[in-house]
Amino acid sequence: MRKKGLLIVALVFCVASFSWAQWKPVGIDAAFAPSLGFHTYEINNKLIFDRRQGNGTISFSMHLPAMLEWSNGSRHRLYTGLGLRYDAFTMNSTNLGDAFFSILIIPFGGRPMPDTFRISSVRNNVLALTMPLAYDYNLTKNTHTAVQFHVRAMLVPGIALHKKSNADPIGEPGTSGAPTEAELRMLEHEYESELKNFSCLFAPEINMTIPIIKQQFGMSMGLQPFAVDLASPFANFYNGALQFRTSMNLYYRWK
Repeated sequence: MRKKGLLIVALVFCVASFSWAQWKPVGIDAAFAPSLGFHTYEINNKLIFDRRQGNGTISFSMHLPAMLEWSNGSRHRLYTGLGLRYDAFTMNSTNLGDAFFSILIIPFGGRPMPDTFRISSVRNNVLALTMPLAYDYNLTKNTHTAVQFHVRAMLVPGIALHKKSNADPIGEPGTSGAPTEAELRMLEHEYESELKNFSCLFAPEINMTIPIIKQQFGMSMGLQPFAVDLASPFANFYNGALQFRTSMNLYYRWK
């Protein structure tokens, strides 16, 4: 039984090695991919402003990957590489809805809803090293056609290189009930410790390639109608995360 198991393992390894041997590097691809994300704050999280708990917020993300393109001679492509991903979101104690509500009630003697926090906003930033993986399928049967359309699935795991949180007090630090500089540093450290060290993004993409010099050098434009943060850099603040992404790519193919 053990010999049969070893034989099966060896056979699978040989098949995998043979299959991988069919894939050859044929080009490089560098991308510029901005995105906007919509997230829902957690409920009963002591680090989230009272009035923001359970509400939605917007975050910004930028991904700059450089990838090696692999081909097995068919319309299928694989991409592997490295990149940098920057994520940022600001948590404000008030939003436009609060401002509109205040305009309505203050003339009639009302007051804005109270908040237990003594800070007006917290800016959170994460810079991560990414290792993007992508599978690409060319929808255009004629590979000599100038403009071609592709569908792509991307998986972008990342490891945080730098995490930073900045808290803005209400009033001058240490006066009028505002937190002191030392309290602000302690609070910022607490926010930073909540930021994730690992992130992983999954996104399907519709891609259009446009050659500039023959079929070797060109550009492509991609649209990712949705992207899911499987492990968001801010997962400890959010119940869920959904992104809308676009990408601009430059590619060079030597084969």
